[in-house]
Amino acid sequence: MDTVRYEELTSPHSFDYKEAMFYCQLLFNLSRADTHRVLKHLLIPKKLAPNRFFFVVAKKGDQLVGFSLFYYLQRVNLGYLDYIAVLPEYRGEGIGVGLYQKTVSMLEEHQEDVYGMLFEVHQAEGLEMRKDFFRKQGAVKLDLSKYKKVVQDTNLEMMFHSFNVQSLEVNEIVADNIKGALSNVLL
Repeated sequence: MDTVRYEELTSPHSFDYKEAMFYCQLLFNLSRADTHRVLKHLLIPKKLAPNRFFFVVAKKGDQLVGFSLFYYLQRVNLGYLDYIAVLPEYRGEGIGVGLYQKTVSMLEEHQEDVYGMLFEVHQAEGLEMRKDFFRKQGAVKLDLSKYKKVVQDTNLEMMFHSFNVQSLEVNEIVADNIKGALSNVLL
């Protein structure tokens, strides 16, 4: 039985990058503009500075089985999880949990006092299963009524995983920083 390895991709020239982007496009219906944004963030990391982009793959042997794309946003001291997925035939093996934990640990290693990680969960088939997965990892749903001017997509739910703040502070931190966090990500 192959052990799962988690590796950071730093170049778009690798086979793993091409394979992960293929699955990312397939699983998330990524547009050409989104694909180009990921490529740009890998090729020209200075354009994101002082923010940081991470691309992590999960592999069993030589087979890519999952991936995570996320950011550290310095100005707001938050992580932003853009995409995380495990290929359907490998779900239920703990790979998603391992990938999520790797994402969290990389953010904490990059910035020791990062508040936590913000992410979107789109309403689609399997929504409750995805939300349950994230809740089990420590995330909570955010009340979007406070952010109507920033978040206008009604098929979207925002969640937040706090790393080092009390739950009462979470909404205050996110309320103060969500507009900056989202504008930083959507470069």
